[in-house]
Amino acid sequence: LEITRQRNLIDQAKTLIDHNTAKENLHRIQSDCVDLCCYWLNELICMQILQDKCAQILHQLMVGNCHWFLAQYGHLSKPY
Repeated sequence: LEITRQRNLIDQAKTLIDHNTAKENLHRIQSDCVDLCCYWLNELICMQILQDKCAQILHQLMVGNCHWFLAQYGHLSKPY
């Protein structure tokens, strides 16, 4: 009975470690996505747009998408 209890405790500890590792990996990936979006937004802001309505609208949509994404997930950025 004691051996079974110890095995259960070991399994629970492994599960908790796996859960924490997965959570850390997810946060790292999300943080990388936020950093990439910041980079894209900076590039979009610095970009010169042709006098083409389609290009201007696409540019505005991309900038808007970056702003939305950062408003939703910007808190996940890597601390510097």
